[in-house]
Amino acid sequence: MGIQNLPFLAQGQYRFRSMNHVLNGSDIAGQHMVEWFSGSSLNTDRWTITSINSTGSMSDSVNGGYLLTTGTNNNDIIELDFNQKRQYSNTASEVISVWKAGTSGNVFENAEIGLMGDNYAISGIDRAGWVLNNAIASASYFLESGNSSGVGYVWTSVPYDTNYHVFKSSLSASGMTGSIDGVAVGTTTTNLPSGKMQPHIHRQYKSDDGVARILNIAYMECYNT
Repeated sequence: MGIQNLPFLAQGQYRFRSMNHVLNGSDIAGQHMVEWFSGSSLNTDRWTITSINSTGSMSDSVNGGYLLTTGTNNNDIIELDFNQKRQYSNTASEVISVWKAGTSGNVFENAEIGLMGDNYAISGIDRAGWVLNNAIASASYFLESGNSSGVGYVWTSVPYDTNYHVFKSSLSASGMTGSIDGVAVGTTTTNLPSGKMQPHIHRQYKSDDGVARILNIAYMECYNT
């Protein structure tokens, strides 16, 4: 499904201020970030790019958003974040994102999209969001929370593919819930993040097949609730 065919964009994406505005009829007060990933270049006043042998660019395709492409050496990465500007609550915040992976099937995948306390998707740091990693979750999307003690996973029955999907994660003091394309898919209450976090988009190569991993992100929205 192309992003232009998703229900919330049926009348044209630029008619609305944000997905939250479409879904709930109002905007969220306080810190509220909306990124459409449109135009000729990434807004580097907002986003910081970290890359190891990898590239990022606006996609030269319809509704392609921003394209992240890894190198082909083990642990080559590319990620976007707010350069340690942690504005979003670990107990009262939500993230909506629209993205797709460029490969599917039995190839090793690793991508993380959501909130994180630091750059690099490493263990032992606060995190909350969606993960694509078929070595852990048998080629399905899963919800992940984490802190210095470890991580908590909620596996879904939604197999990953190369289509755009709408991912939402909602943090409260008691847990994190998630939905894909508007359908609730699980809740985690294990190893919840302990401090404020920043938006985080991560793509990584962890294989030996010589095929670069890609990810298109077309929308991201973060806000405190």
